Amino acid sequence: MQFGRSTPAVQSSDVTLVDKWQVLQDLTDCAETLELNHRTLSVLRALLTFHRDRDIDPEPLSTVVFPSNKTLSHRLNGMPESTLRRHLCKLVAAGVVIRHDSANRKRFKRRAGVAYGFDLAPLAQNAAYIASIADQACEKRDRLANLRDHIAQLRETFLSNNGPCEITEEARVILRRKPDEAVLNALKARLEGQIETVTTAKMNGHDNQNERHIQSESLICSDQVVEKKEHNSTTSDRALVRLLEQCKEYKLYFPDPVRHWNDAFKIASQLTGMMGIDQAVFLQAVSKIGKKKSVIAIFQTLDRLPTIDNPGGYLRRLIQNTQPNPETAL
Repeated sequence: MQFGRSTPAVQSSDVTLVDKWQVLQDLTDCAETLELNHRTLSVLRALLTFHRDRDIDPEPLSTVVFPSNKTLSHRLNGMPESTLRRHLCKLVAAGVVIRHDSANRKRFKRRAGVAYGFDLAPLAQNAAYIASIADQACEKRDRLANLRDHIAQLRETFLSNNGPCEITEEARVILRRKPDEAVLNALKARLEGQIETVTTAKMNGHDNQNERHIQSESLICSDQVVEKKEHNSTTSDRALVRLLEQCKEYKLYFPDPVRHWNDAFKIASQLTGMMGIDQAVFLQAVSKIGKKKSVIAIFQTLDRLPTIDNPGGYLRRLIQNTQPNPETAL
């Protein structure tokens, strides 16, 4: 991209002096867009060091630097002159600087003030344009970074719930490369569609016809009945202590001490709604595996909630994989 030629030069009456290091930073930010690499920009940096002032005047021929190739090479830690000439040509071709040659193509300055070398004025003339391109490049990099992070999270979610498949492997390969935004958006859409398809299939695979017809009165004892049937054995207490030691998340919502299983049951019953679990599913768990195991399942589900896409379906699977326990009293 030749911004020096495609963008009209702006006269000094319209543009103030420009900070040379700020322009260089903007060029660095949009180097890929302007098809400039870091070595070409390092040559430009070296040229800028030969201009003593920090500011550059947009007036043509007002800011000419005239180091020899040997001097430039020395300042660039011994860059070969053939390489140096190639990068200087890139800067000129891109319109970043303008070559102002003498008759014998030597670079020098006469006592009268006329200088022959590289004119830095295009940097000041096009500073606003360069800054706008740099802003766009930075915004694009941020979008791509956020998109890559989102795809990585989708991939991990799919792997944790379903294991590896063709699309997760494809995502792994793509994320190791530098694809454009269109490729990343297409991959994101495919991953989201795959996750939605698998989740729907799993939910439809469970028989939930009668979940909403379970009568809560026949399964949940009143507080008085629970208190009469409360187990005070040492074994039950130790099991409750272990549960409360392993599962901590409930304390964020119910900080009061939990002394008995009936306290834990009341908390679990309230947590189901907060977690998006249908009350009928919780009642089904109580009916099939008992209150204690249901409490344990809810507390453990809450702790793992960040990694569970469908808490209701997760609880159903726990019910299916747990040995039935008809005891409902605590």
